Amino acid sequence: MGGQVDLAINVFGAQAVEFALGDADKQGYGLKVLMSLLWLGVGAAAYVWYENKQQLALYGAVGVALLAVALSSISGSAIVQESVLVTPSLGVQLAKRRRNGTTAVRFVDRSEIRAVVVNEAIVFNDVVYYIALMTEKDDNMVLVFEHFRPRVAILQQVFQHMQTTLFPEDAEKMRLPEFA
Repeated sequence: MGGQVDLAINVFGAQAVEFALGDADKQGYGLKVLMSLLWLGVGAAAYVWYENKQQLALYGAVGVALLAVALSSISGSAIVQESVLVTPSLGVQLAKRRRNGTTAVRFVDRSEIRAVVVNEAIVFNDVVYYIALMTEKDDNMVLVFEHFRPRVAILQQVFQHMQTTLFPEDAEKMRLPEFA
């Protein structure tokens, strides 16, 4: 959202293409160091308790362990990558990968997709552009990238590929204007 968003393009076979957005800042390297230090603190407190048989060290170790578990569970829910896999004959697969490794996947069948659009929204004092799928079943649009807000040049590249792949006969009807 706030940082630099990187685009990776993966080609699978003749026509399937995946566009993956990721934020290197959200990979959590600093958090991994902090978690390692917290667990070392737990180990040191347990050693002090074992050597001195003091309850205070035990309470300290339990407190640090609870803090480490809370930090890992809270920080593991951050989304580090969003991807869209476009397959002309099948449809569009949307995936979100979290820092803790879990992935949420949603598939939109090609027969349900009516249009691919680039839209804009005003959020407080900012204008945000996004790609959405207009579907037959949903009254709402399906956002391609829900979490990340890439620059217009990246959206243009993804939009043009999705439009020409999913709607080759109507590719010229819906175009994103050229931005300098």
